[in-house]
Amino acid sequence: MPDVTATLQQILTDHGVETTRNPDGWLTSDGSYPACRATTDDPQFVNGGYKLRMDVELALSHDRVIVESFSDFGEDPSTAFRSSLQNFCTGTLHVLLSAFWGIVDDSQVIVEQHKFDGKLWTLHLGNIVRKAANGVDVPPPNDLMPIFDQVIPGLQPDRCVHWGRLFYANMPNTNHIVEVLLDNQPSAVAREQLAAASWAVTDYFYSQRMFWVLTPNEST
Repeated sequence: MPDVTATLQQILTDHGVETTRNPDGWLTSDGSYPACRATTDDPQFVNGGYKLRMDVELALSHDRVIVESFSDFGEDPSTAFRSSLQNFCTGTLHVLLSAFWGIVDDSQVIVEQHKFDGKLWTLHLGNIVRKAANGVDVPPPNDLMPIFDQVIPGLQPDRCVHWGRLFYANMPNTNHIVEVLLDNQPSAVAREQLAAASWAVTDYFYSQRMFWVLTPNEST
């Protein structure tokens, strides 16, 4: 297994963010926040392959830390790690680059201005990461983004950075999974709203994942 924080550091460098690795393992670009690091759990042998989870943490302060977790399978631990890393790069990386380093790739992240209670916010919204059995591509529901646009104003955020993640999984012969985290914590209200989207029902597994960051505009 590679050094996952060193891998994260190289990815940031490749995208224009130079960082220094501190003795405690955190990467910083100017010696202060935001700071980030990556870790993995021990690979587990499951159903003829290996399952591995990678956590990417981005600290905004000593007590506010964004945690994004990516689990995947592979024929060996390295393959499972590369799949988890690909999920991070596809769905979360460019949101973090946009929100915290001002590096925007229009092909990878949507940046929008929103106004709640007279205050301006910037929404940084990443790709919907889609996975399915046998490589089948299942499009997201047509009503997902209209529902999402209703969810965001209802959050009533205070004037600091907030983040969220939606995960949906269609599980054959059992109930589907809908998970919505806001600032790392489950949100029953947002889950109920987003679960109401017209998710496709199939006889095979598929999942969709979406990550976003909401930052306050300091001038308002």
